[in-house]
Amino acid sequence: MLNEYCISIPYGSEDNKANSLEKNHYEENIYKFEDQRFEIDIAIEKCKAAKEEMNKMLEKISSNETIDESYQIPMTYRRLIQKMFKDISSQILENIYKKPKKIIPWVISMFNKKIENLQSNKQDLEKNIKLAFDRSYIKSFDYRSFRFKTFEKKNTNIKGNNLIKL
Repeated sequence: MLNEYCISIPYGSEDNKANSLEKNHYEENIYKFEDQRFEIDIAIEKCKAAKEEMNKMLEKISSNETIDESYQIPMTYRRLIQKMFKDISSQILENIYKKPKKIIPWVISMFNKKIENLQSNKQDLEKNIKLAFDRSYIKSFDYRSFRFKTFEKKNTNIKGNNLIKL
């Protein structure tokens, strides 16, 4: 299950602020690209898992008209339905138990549309990321020039210099 409320940042993570001086903006771009890929992959997997859960529910009710009261939709899938359908999510969740044979196939089709949309977004994102990644990859290894520029700027600045005035 995906924990959306607690976030753990291990030591040495790309989000660690202690090592922020060691990164140049090209490397930060690469981490941003990886994060974008990860987020869209997670969204696709969540939708697929929720669709599978709805398919299981549909199989359970193939003989009955209603879902057993003891069965509850897992909280992660409830949150996903709430995010997808926003204003009507409470009605959808309520109708899943009241009229499952009508609403569950519709929810499954909406999950299919969402998955297709996310996959097309991922393909578009991959094209943009590929171009930007190719530009940033080699430059991300260059640490010395950025440090040199900052120290050189400080050393050549007249106000910041500790030169002996004559």
